[in-house]
Amino acid sequence: MRPVPASRLRGASVDCARWKAAPQTDSGPLDVGRGERHHAEITFEGDAARFDRALDRVMRYAIFPPSWLLPTVCSDDGRLAPGVTVVQRVFMGPIGVWSGVRIMEVFDEATAQERRAGFSCGTLLGHPERGVERFTLVRSGDSITFSLDSRSELAAFYARLGQPFARFFQHRAVDAAMRHVMASTG
Repeated sequence: MRPVPASRLRGASVDCARWKAAPQTDSGPLDVGRGERHHAEITFEGDAARFDRALDRVMRYAIFPPSWLLPTVCSDDGRLAPGVTVVQRVFMGPIGVWSGVRIMEVFDEATAQERRAGFSCGTLLGHPERGVERFTLVRSGDSITFSLDSRSELAAFYARLGQPFARFFQHRAVDAAMRHVMASTG
């Protein structure tokens, strides 16, 4: 989809049916396929209660600051599960774009030493990028690490045309998400 004024996108109604019908453009593993790889993480202090608050945000896709991205999780309970579509309204200053991802995997595993939980998703046709991402929370002792691993390439014409800005924005958005999850669960 083409960029539109952010003010118009913020108040727009979300068409989950349209995005649910959109084909997934990438569903491969992170370590195989075309695209730039990116890893980001932040570690902060946290007990089991803070981990649960962070995981609740992650499982509702409330990861990014609302000034960067407004998500609509297209499920009955508003939570992520395999096959669920998330419609994203992404904001870059005065400009906004629609995009969508489909949840490929949700995981929550615990050992005696740590708990690891999160999800992976793939882009849908109409997303400015083509790729996959995995968001992971790990609690070990009194620390929590929130990380993102991704593999993506620019797909939309306008993203490819503005490649340096598009990659800069992508990395800034990820950094904002890392800080947002840490700050909003403290």
